[in-house]
Parts: sequence; C-alpha cells; structure tokens
Amino acid sequence: MKKFILIILIISGVFYSYAVELINIKGGEFTREVLVWEKKCTQKIKVSNFKIAESKVTVKEYKMFLSSKAKKLPKIMINDFYSEVPDNIPIYGITFFEAAEYCNWLSEKENLCICYKIVGEKIDWDYTANGYRLPTEAEWEYAASGAWKDKEILSDDIEVVKKYLKCISAYAYKHDDFLPHEVMKYKKNKFGLYDVLDNCAEWCWDLFNVDYYDISTPLEDSKGPNEGYDEMFYKIYTTNRVNKGSWYQSEDNFSNPIKEVYSIWPTQNSSYISIRLARNAE
Repeated sequence: MKKFILIILIISGVFYSYAVELINIKGGEFTREVLVWEKKCTQKIKVSNFKIAESKVTVKEYKMFLSSKAKKLPKIMINDFYSEVPDNIPIYGITFFEAAEYCNWLSEKENLCICYKIVGEKIDWDYTANGYRLPTEAEWEYAASGAWKDKEILSDDIEVVKKYLKCISAYAYKHDDFLPHEVMKYKKNKFGLYDVLDNCAEWCWDLFNVDYYDISTPLEDSKGPNEGYDEMFYKIYTTNRVNKGSWYQSEDNFSNPIKEVYSIWPTQNSSYISIRLARNAE
C-alpha cells in the first residue's frame, strides 16, 4: 500500500525534483555579424540581464513532462535509435509550441509565473513573467558568443573550435555519427554554456523576418520582429521561428552556427531542434 501511494505521489509531482542550472548573464550592447541566406548582416543590439541554462534540456528531464501529460517521446527520436533512447542526450523532435508548453509546465512546478499564453497556434509572451522561457535570438547569440567577444568560439576554422563540438568527417557514414551525443561532453564557452556549436539547434522566441536584419538603428532589448517574412518563400511562412546552433559539424564543410540564422515553421517536429531554457533576471 505504501509503495502504491509513493508511486501516486511521484506521478502527481509531489516528489518533483529538477534542478535547472542557470547562468546569470550581465547584459550589454554588442554588434553581431550574421549570415541570412548567405547575406552578411551587421547589427547593434542591446540585451538586458537574463539567465540561461548551461545545457540543453535532456531526454531524462523532458520525460518528467511527458509522464505528467501521459505522452511518449517524439517518434523521430524513437526511430533514430534502434534501442532505448539515452537519457543524457538533448530532447529533440518537438515543435515550437511543445517547447513553450514545457516552459510553462516547469514554471508551474516551481510556482513561477508562466510566460506563455497558448491558444491553438497563437502564442503570446508575458515579458514580465518570472518563469521559464525560450531565449530570444539576441540573448542566445550574446550568451553563445561571450557577448560577441570570444574570438575563439566565433572562429570559422574547425581546427580552432574542435574542443567545443563533435566533429564528423564528411566520409563518415555510420548511423551513430549523425545522432546527438551526451550533453556537456565538450568544453564550455566563456559564459559557461555547453554545446552551442553542435548537438542540436535550439528554438528561439523570435519570428523570422529577413528584413529585420537590415535595420541599421541599434535594437533595444530585441525580442524580434512583430511579423514574419521570408523572401525565399514570400508570405507563405510568416510564422517561422528562428533556431540557432547546429545538429552536427563536418570538418570538411564547417560554418560557424553562432553566425548562421535558420528558421522553420513552429508546428514542425524537427529532427534537429532542441531547447535551452532562459529566464528574466531577478
């Protein structure tokens, strides 16, 4: 009987335990140099103080959320692994909305104010909420690049950044070579973040608007554009959300993912996008 009660308590979250290691980042102004559809854009941005997780959300951590919702791991992950999916790799194959739902769930578990109001495929962010959220594109770049001052991790030379990532030969065709590895395996950056160059890209809050990167005036506390626009697809994918980082890196064709800008529609279960948690600074 006691064992049965214990199981019920665990499922209900009474024995919930999940320590998110967040790093305090002092904000400031920085100048980013990013590639948008192979076009180099330079832009000044200011970010406020914020907190960001040292690592991506792992399968083990995400399973707690899935258990509370009676859901299973994404089919993409199950299909990628012939045996059981490892607990210590990043969760992936989740939509933008699932990432936001996870942030809200974790906030509620810690009695924090949720950041997102989600109704169908409409989502609003309460900027004042103290709960967990996705980083903005500017915050992600600022944290990943050491305020855009860490020339080593911003290098376009694969030999320079090898200590930060899993490097794959273009001639390696083993199945496991193209799967994510355990988190925090390689060197952390100067702000204490792991895996910003590989091991899955990460959802950011921002809508993708190709014209936004041409704004010449400094952006104050940028949370991204108010509407999306992708000139390659005209007005078709106006809800695309930015993702930063990369799944894996090839030593034969390396492009620094901190500088690259990617986007994808928010309802897609992408095979290469994960989550890194953020919060407002107190």
